[in-house]
Amino acid sequence: MMKRILLPFNMMGLFFIFLISCGGETRNPSSSTDENEEINTLDEEQTLSLKDTVIQGEGLQLSSLEYIKDYQNYKLELTTPLKGNLEEGEHILTFQLLDEKGKKIKQINNLRVGVMVNNEFYSSKPLEDLSFTLHLMSGNNVVFAYLINEKGNSVKSESTSVLENFYVGSGKSYFNKDQAHLFLIEPRNQLPILDFFLFNVQLSKRGKRIKLTIDDEVFILSNWQAYSINGLDKGMHQIRMQLIDEKDEVVLGPFNDSGLRVVEI
Repeated sequence: MMKRILLPFNMMGLFFIFLISCGGETRNPSSSTDENEEINTLDEEQTLSLKDTVIQGEGLQLSSLEYIKDYQNYKLELTTPLKGNLEEGEHILTFQLLDEKGKKIKQINNLRVGVMVNNEFYSSKPLEDLSFTLHLMSGNNVVFAYLINEKGNSVKSESTSVLENFYVGSGKSYFNKDQAHLFLIEPRNQLPILDFFLFNVQLSKRGKRIKLTIDDEVFILSNWQAYSINGLDKGMHQIRMQLIDEKDEVVLGPFNDSGLRVVEI
């Protein structure tokens, strides 16, 4: 069960939401492994180093989940692009997944494709049925689709994702998909799993990083990977994720501050 406290994104004349990160001192919890300066392109050595990353906080601990790079060179495509003046209402988006040779994949290893609209999870489907009926609202409708591996985590590769904005109405969209974007995928349910997706940004210890706040505890992440959150008591918890720069300021972008997510464990 998840509730969310966030300002609406579809507002006429307003697109970019730039929230200032929470006040107070942030700290860098220790990690049991060396963090790579840039990991968006992973080689074999980097992949091995990500398998056992542990970040210890005061009361909580983040443990990296198994990293699977088998599908990083696959390509997710939108096969039914929407063009022209769009009207508010239902629209069908269909996707397909191609392998390294450009061959369509209909089913493999229980892979799925997830879809988010304006940073809100919509649905996920198996490869044999990648047709999604979305209700587009007036204004911006940013659709983010991503490949989900057999472990239930997003594949960390931009080629296995689709990012498009479908604008409904007579105004003008200022969404720039070529700038840095952060999408918080998990947690959104009762599982204490942290997963997120990045576009056009590389994390590093001294550059852009992720500021993760769980209740009153702050973690600074410089690795792009999924984690399990260990040490959470049963009950309600507040989660917030922000993409910050070297000055600890939130990077300009509509979803680079997730706002508060209230998750029940």
